[in-house]
Amino acid sequence: MKVLVPTIALALMSGCALGPRTGPSPIADVQYRRDGKLPMVSVRVNGAGPYWFVVDSGASRTVLDAALAKEIGLKITGEGSTTGTGQGAVPLAFVGKVDVSLGGLTYAAEPYVIDLSGTPLSKEVRGLVGLEIFKSHIVMLDPTRERFAVYDPKRPPTLGKGAFLPLTVDGGKLFLPAVLEARAGRSVRRQLRIDTGSETSVNDSTASEAEFTSVTTLGGGLGASFEGGLG
Repeated sequence: MKVLVPTIALALMSGCALGPRTGPSPIADVQYRRDGKLPMVSVRVNGAGPYWFVVDSGASRTVLDAALAKEIGLKITGEGSTTGTGQGAVPLAFVGKVDVSLGGLTYAAEPYVIDLSGTPLSKEVRGLVGLEIFKSHIVMLDPTRERFAVYDPKRPPTLGKGAFLPLTVDGGKLFLPAVLEARAGRSVRRQLRIDTGSETSVNDSTASEAEFTSVTTLGGGLGASFEGGLG
């Protein structure tokens, strides 16, 4: 079932496009660093840290690296599996609730514990800030100033000029409607998933129909890599 959830808001800001922010102050407003194209923020887990976490709206939950969970003494309460951008199932563990703090915000998470050592993430990345924070707050990523800000949905910021698009949530994932045209005269309508943990611009099968294509390796996150097309 697809429903429009107006309380979820994500602004991918270009400082010139949206203009200066005014009005209520954010709960958290922190400088982020980049791991390649991925935004990393400094967080604490149950007061321990700080550690670098990638902001990943494509992760259904906050993720702790298995080595970090062991380092801070979290008790494993169960096991399971999930999937990622790669192929195959990825084993995970559960540790119950933890407090995740960044800037002036602390939120409760029931994280997945996953071994991130086999991913292409920087070795200093100890986890992922997942979708929980996107579902409960207004989140802003400003790539111009490299700032990550979180607002109370009851006290949203006032923005300047810009485009405001409704988000759709489906199965705990965020989507935007789009039209893709890989080549002239061939367009398709899609619901594109918003994934701040991906370095790819757009993933879609129609890329193979582009005028110029090449073979590349896809995946690059959780799961095994596989061969695909680049258009």
